[in-house]
Amino acid sequence: MSAAIQAEWHGHRWGYVDGAAVGLQALSRVRSLKVVQQSGTRSGASLNYLGLEPFTCSLSWPIAATIRGAADEDFIRAEIRAWEADLGQYDTLTVGGEAWHDRPLQLISVSASDIRLDARGRALTAVLTATWAEKLPEQDKARRTKTIAKKASPATEKALGIGSGADVGPTAKAKRLAQEKKEAAR
Repeated sequence: MSAAIQAEWHGHRWGYVDGAAVGLQALSRVRSLKVVQQSGTRSGASLNYLGLEPFTCSLSWPIAATIRGAADEDFIRAEIRAWEADLGQYDTLTVGGEAWHDRPLQLISVSASDIRLDARGRALTAVLTATWAEKLPEQDKARRTKTIAKKASPATEKALGIGSGADVGPTAKAKRLAQEKKEAAR
């Protein structure tokens, strides 16, 4: 049987596949700058561009209980669960036979909307939306740097009696009290 594939990711396919039409309803992609606004500078507020936010994209498509031929009241639930099981997975998203992005994308969100029910509460149709994001190489470095940056302030370290090598040992006050105690004992 012939297949006309619109898109594919991690074994999921859209288009005319296995005798069923599962066409894309909407496709979106987002790429933006990471911007931080700082105030308190001499010239007022300034914007710092810190690089790119992770690339994200979303696909939406309709599904129906009769999509594979005979009515199957569990098909919609099974399809939603299959997608939810793939959350966190990485793979290349291809659209029109070409990679949609230069890196594999991680499935970060799956939602089902516009669910239509019959008189007995069985799902007949729904619209599924899947969202992916790239993992930037800088994210791992930033996560490690952020952990290091969460070090306690010097004042907190001093109050807790911890800190850099310069602060190691008793404080001047502790030394003075120890000296006075020695002198009083003589």
